[in-house]
Amino acid sequence: MHTRFALYLQDKHNIAYVMEIVKYAEDRGFSEIWQADTRLARDCIVMMSAFLAQTQRLRFGSGVLPIWTRNPAIIAATWSTMWELGGKSQQRGRVILGLGAWWEP
Repeated sequence: MHTRFALYLQDKHNIAYVMEIVKYAEDRGFSEIWQADTRLARDCIVMMSAFLAQTQRLRFGSGVLPIWTRNPAIIAATWSTMWELGGKSQQRGRVILGLGAWWEP
């Protein structure tokens, strides 16, 4: 079993800087990046799509996508599209769907 290292990104930095972090993580051998979904700032799906387009190996996960703000059919279609966009790395898809109730009811 190999050691995995991941980053968890929020919306504290500008997008250009976040893209630099993602490229740094890919160059340094990190295995995955988890992107926060924040209600009033950034959508994790848009950010993860940008990450997929700029990398070849890293896996990206949503941390977490709130189930009460999105239709299940839209979530399925979105993740299917992202799966196709990302391709595979080491015979695994590059997107990870993290679903949750979020931190507010």
